[in-house]
Amino acid sequence: MNTSSLLVAVIVTTMLVSCGSTSSTVTSSSTMTGSYSAVEAKDADALACATYAVSVQEPRGTVQLIDVLEAQRQVVAGMNYRLKLSILRRGIPETATTVVWSKLDGSKEVTSFESKR
Repeated sequence: MNTSSLLVAVIVTTMLVSCGSTSSTVTSSSTMTGSYSAVEAKDADALACATYAVSVQEPRGTVQLIDVLEAQRQVVAGMNYRLKLSILRRGIPETATTVVWSKLDGSKEVTSFESKR
């Protein structure tokens, strides 16, 4: 083996070791870092965020939470909760989708709220 062949072999070996494996195995995951993941609709934090989202709708007191239909969360600087809700707006049933940011300091902020009959 000449010097240039040895050098190529060392470079290739170094590259394979630095990648963590000498095999080319690909793995997949259903949840990517930073993506939303499902949580139980009755999760205490999801319910608290749903209650908060409904309570700040204007005019206040005209929207009532009936049920959390779906809940997902995303780790951010705190936690985002994306929720599908069953609500009453002035006594009329609607479905709402909302995102509530539960901040690290314990405060909450509704970043989106959309409803339809």
